[in-house]
Amino acid sequence: MELLPVERRRALLFDEKTRAPFATEVDLCLHQLIEAGVLTGMDGPIPESIADFWRPGGGVLALPRRQHEISTYIAAAEFRRWLRDAATAKEKQRVASASAAKASLWLTSFPTTPELIMADDDFVIAVKHRLGVPLMDGLPPKCFCHAALKDDPQHFLSCKLLKRRAMTVRHDSVVRLLRDFFHHAGALVHIEPRIYETKRFRPDLDILLADTNIMIDVGITNPCAPSRTSTTALAAATTMEKAKVVEYKKFAEERGAKFFPFILETLGAYGKETANVLKVLTKAVFNSKRDYLVQCNRVVAVAVQRGNALVARQGAVLSRAAAARSAYAEC
Repeated sequence: MELLPVERRRALLFDEKTRAPFATEVDLCLHQLIEAGVLTGMDGPIPESIADFWRPGGGVLALPRRQHEISTYIAAAEFRRWLRDAATAKEKQRVASASAAKASLWLTSFPTTPELIMADDDFVIAVKHRLGVPLMDGLPPKCFCHAALKDDPQHFLSCKLLKRRAMTVRHDSVVRLLRDFFHHAGALVHIEPRIYETKRFRPDLDILLADTNIMIDVGITNPCAPSRTSTTALAAATTMEKAKVVEYKKFAEERGAKFFPFILETLGAYGKETANVLKVLTKAVFNSKRDYLVQCNRVVAVAVQRGNALVARQGAVLSRAAAARSAYAEC
């Protein structure tokens, strides 16, 4: 093309009446990529105009993975449009929580220790929760609490009747992990005994370190529950953190301790105050600080997803049993 005279090249590439078919297709593709949201010029992988495309160098920087970059821009732009125009409030809540820091730790954790191993069924349920689809197959129309499962496919993770059952087991598993983490750091740890069907007035953990006394209360919240209305990232965790502070901070201060809420969202995100607990733990562990903290984060992330799977399975079992009893009673 460079060997052709300037006038002939302009006629083949730019003049609408004499433009060659391949030049027309290139022009069409360029405009479609721009409309799809791909950045142009020196800031992106495609030129700003068709004239730049035919210039030496193409009007852009040399990129080794240009096709990958273009695909990434298109996917990101399409996702933003869906989130803005088509996504429901619940989907926006799910995406915001799943995009938060540390929310995907369980996905990137290699099963190198027993604490990091997830059973196949647990992993499948965790992925379904992340995607916002029904957690289990073959469920009856209603939960054993009489809520319609078609209205909330992930209802089990916010079912009130499961809070004193599987959700308590999930909560206590995280409490025991924190106990073990601080034991490793040489702390004296007391777990508040659980008396079922009674209200507790003390936080879950009372921890005595060499230089300080802290109290921690653990909470796990579902950001996609019907009661949640905010689409802001970590809104569910922040709400629970504030409630925990109101409930326990004064109690801890009266006993000379600092209070920290340790709040996790079911999709894996950490509450903002949870980082303070991990900072105290990091300070207490003198050897291999960073490696140990990373390991703790991954173990907690996997434990939450295991707990979610337990909640879903127990909800499914109880709901199927309730449906069977109802069908038998109608016979």
